[in-house]
Amino acid sequence: MLAGKYVLRARLGDGGMGIVFCAEQPDLDRTVAIKVLHPALAADPTIARSFREEARAASRLHHPNVVTVIDFGETEAGTPFLVMEHVHGGSLSGLIQEHGPLRITRAAALVRQILAALDLAHTSGIVHGDVKSDNVLIEPLRDGDELVKMVDFGLARRSGDAGGGPGARGIVSGTPEYMAPELIAGGGTSVATDVYATGVLLYELVTGETPFAGGDPDTVMARHQHEAVVPPSLRRANLDIPADLERVILQALAKDPGDRFPAARAFAAALRAATPAQEPIRDRHRTATTPPAAGALEAPTRRWSVEAEASPTTRFGARRMARGTPEPEAAVRERLAHAIAHGDIDAIAAGYLTLSRALVSAARIGEAMHELEESVDLLTGGAGPEATVAPGPTWQVLAALACLHDANGDPAAALRFAAAAHRHALICRSVIGADRTRAIIDRLARQPRRPR
Repeated sequence: MLAGKYVLRARLGDGGMGIVFCAEQPDLDRTVAIKVLHPALAADPTIARSFREEARAASRLHHPNVVTVIDFGETEAGTPFLVMEHVHGGSLSGLIQEHGPLRITRAAALVRQILAALDLAHTSGIVHGDVKSDNVLIEPLRDGDELVKMVDFGLARRSGDAGGGPGARGIVSGTPEYMAPELIAGGGTSVATDVYATGVLLYELVTGETPFAGGDPDTVMARHQHEAVVPPSLRRANLDIPADLERVILQALAKDPGDRFPAARAFAAALRAATPAQEPIRDRHRTATTPPAAGALEAPTRRWSVEAEASPTTRFGARRMARGTPEPEAAVRERLAHAIAHGDIDAIAAGYLTLSRALVSAARIGEAMHELEESVDLLTGGAGPEATVAPGPTWQVLAALACLHDANGDPAAALRFAAAAHRHALICRSVIGADRTRAIIDRLARQPRRPR
């Protein structure tokens, strides 16, 4: 029994600040959800104040798409708790994990409800501060529709409250995958940061992943600040993503807050206008764009075999990739961001290869492999090495991955990527590529097995 009137039942889950329980309120014969602050955090006055601010912020918002706050109190031990309506459904993050990219019309319908909740909060002078798929619950309705319920206003504050001065990294709060560049820089939460986070969420629903997923939190936050967003249609080329919808997503994700939608309501209106009346065809098999073999295929092959050295095939291959003076990483990333923004496939592949060379030269082989694996996903529309169609430069990236896995002591993975590189070289009719990847496969097959 909690506070003399709530009976705790099942434990629903854990969050960064508290534990959520399903509970019964016998006096009113209803089921509720109760969030109890972690006892270890209750002694911290800053965290306890944030928890209370969540209760105050959410209690001021009365909207179908916001979880209703019913009560607030403290246990006998002085630990704060928050009583909310019980939502009969799962989180949006669970939905994405289970189903991957959602149908365009379904994704747009869910995000419009999120924006409706944010519009009320913003007009009430409150920003959420931590919009993400984990903080969105989906309740299925009897008529087949879905009702969004936003939760966790733990980082909510009055609009305009500062989050610390520039460079105050120690007090920046949020979830790295959804944080706006100015929030990362210490500028504090705002309507613009909520718009950005919702743009990340829409991108995630449409493509199945956030735009800068992967890596440690510092890396993810740096990418938000400095890297261009890969257009959804380029990241998932096998899905028919409408151009109008893509423009809406990219505007919401603009680096400069002034270039984003000025309000959640404006974002919702643009999203509604960009949503097609009928669902686009999904998983459409597209033919890779293959330029004439005598022109743009073999010329880039020669250029990047010199610049990125996709041919090393021994455990010292990574050293050969790093031979010479590599271009500064920041310059490479800036050029790569430009290529991604313009959808220049050859330049994207070349940029990732040059970036991997810079990382290998800095003894960061693991990061180099991660970047190359990301580029394979980008070039193949998420299909990976097993893709049946892909742009011409794909074989070069796969060959470089084979070399790095070999240098990293994983001959099995090296052979797998080398075989994929050879297959893609044959698909794009690159004679040079077929010869070089065949040589890689032969050398790997002859190498004695060695412990990793």
